Amino acid sequence: MTKVWTLFKVTEKIPAAGKYKCLICWLVVEIEQHFIDRWTTFFVCPICKSGSEEWPVWPEKEVWQYMG
Repeated sequence: MTKVWTLFKVTEKIPAAGKYKCLICWLVVEIEQHFIDRWTTFFVCPICKSGSEEWPVWPEKEVWQYMG
């Protein structure tokens, strides 16, 4: 059986609390429910800057992967 990964862009709404991995540098962040109340959308990766106008990934590409 193939596992389907849910991917998100920087501008998309954070759907649920859980762990999310940057697809470029593999940074894993855990987003808790009380943070979702303050940060309604995904953010630029603080390590590799994916999701910004800088290299390596532009804002219109998927940056974050839901891990559970």
